[in-house]
Amino acid sequence: VIDNPESYTKNNVSGRVKLIEYNGVKLKGSWELKVAKWLDANSIAWESEVNPQPYFWNGNWHLYYPDFYLKELEIYIEVKGYKTERDDAKWKHFTGNLLIIDKTNIKDLDKIQLQTSGQATILGS
Repeated sequence: VIDNPESYTKNNVSGRVKLIEYNGVKLKGSWELKVAKWLDANSIAWESEVNPQPYFWNGNWHLYYPDFYLKELEIYIEVKGYKTERDDAKWKHFTGNLLIIDKTNIKDLDKIQLQTSGQATILGS
């Protein structure tokens, strides 16, 4: 999969989530939709689920697709309702700036300013 990422489907979704199409992009759930609309309202160019990152979990290598990539700012965004052990593995192997928007601050998204401190910033923790 690492050598042929096109063979992997980024639409593998754990849990129950409603796929929502917004401006031709499939987003997973209302929280991702809210982030996409916030980025658009703030004139921040974004892409969805690009540049997969390899990570090791449960004895195997997998690919992690962060929810958003802000190319001009070189920031990836992950929208999370809750954190799992698998998420920890993804973030441990992640290279780049990762901003995690979690359930504690999604409702206050309009008050968030993009900042990073180290590799990962969890707002609202």
